[in-house]
Amino acid sequence: MYKFRKSLITLIGVVSLMTVVTVVVPHTGYGSNGTAAPAPSTQNVNVVNTPTVKSQQDGLWNVNINNSPVVGLDAANNTVKFDAVNNTVRIDAGSPVMVRDIDNPARQPFQASTSIVLPFGQTQGSRSMTTVPAGKVLVIEDISADGRLDGNDKLLSLAIFTGGASYYLHPNDEGIDELGRRVYIASQHVRLYVPAGEAVTCFAERNPATGQPGVNFSVFGYYVDAP
Repeated sequence: MYKFRKSLITLIGVVSLMTVVTVVVPHTGYGSNGTAAPAPSTQNVNVVNTPTVKSQQDGLWNVNINNSPVVGLDAANNTVKFDAVNNTVRIDAGSPVMVRDIDNPARQPFQASTSIVLPFGQTQGSRSMTTVPAGKVLVIEDISADGRLDGNDKLLSLAIFTGGASYYLHPNDEGIDELGRRVYIASQHVRLYVPAGEAVTCFAERNPATGQPGVNFSVFGYYVDAP
């Protein structure tokens, strides 16, 4: 009985050892004709039925545009070519690209001044400052006015009339000057367009009308050629 047990243990050990060797040692595959199977190699993948294929960049790519493109980039000369044969636009400080602001054509500076004198008993008055010449448009950008009134007179309103439109200024009471006159000042930045043939007229209104004040107007802007 003891010998049988010892023989059984020895048999189990041999079987276990053979199993380990079989698992660890690599195996070589053979084909049906008994030759070794070929090593794996890179294969081409063909996609049919014109699908959309997405790819991911690996390293640097070169992209070519076929069919004679009209836009080209010249890295050596820093130019953008709109015509592959002749025309180029150079982007550098030495050869800037010429541009024109179509919303701001050539400006011809303009400024003018006039005064309104209000006689005793007259509460309001107006005076023409200029008339826009033919072929021009006057653009008024700034208006200023200065009024000095006697006694209890107060300046109620100041305005610029341009071709049927009225633009009112806000007169600010600045106090009394050395001659005892009440001083009013108005200065505003505007954008008024006056077409050719239209007049620019100044307007002032006061109350009561006890003195004989003067109100001075000035406008600043520019002429542009009429479209």
